[in-house]
Amino acid sequence: MLPGAAAMWLVCYLSVMGIEYLSPLSMAVVIPVSLALNVLGLQGPIAVILGTVVVPIAFLAWSTHLWRGEVAIPKRSRNLAMLIFVASVLWFMWSGQVAVQTKGLFYVILMQGFNVLIASILVLLYRLNRAEPKFGMTYAYHWLMFAWIGWCAFPWMGPIQ
Repeated sequence: MLPGAAAMWLVCYLSVMGIEYLSPLSMAVVIPVSLALNVLGLQGPIAVILGTVVVPIAFLAWSTHLWRGEVAIPKRSRNLAMLIFVASVLWFMWSGQVAVQTKGLFYVILMQGFNVLIASILVLLYRLNRAEPKFGMTYAYHWLMFAWIGWCAFPWMGPIQ
């Protein structure tokens, strides 16, 4: 579990690294980083480290069934993934016009493509796990779901300030 959380931290860090198209500035990471910078008054690197650790901690807290070695994907996890996808679609609908103007159509299509791809992989993992439950699939499902939140589920679509 802890190595997976560490790998997830790298995914969250990738979201704010500033690499074009690979750093979509996920709001699940940007908001904690901004709070650490502006509210707590922390220095840049420390704020980034603290802000990017929120999603991996949420993964560890959410995945109590994985700590117990359970192999089935809980319904609450399936519901969370569906909620994330619906909210992500709404996010793109709400911010898409600004995003096309500031980031370009290619960026918007690429980010939505990543979201659809990840959601599709989650559906596949869920169905495979229902047919034949395995711990590895359950772990992969949960890891991917939280990595999705920390990387590109809700990318910043406005101009970079």
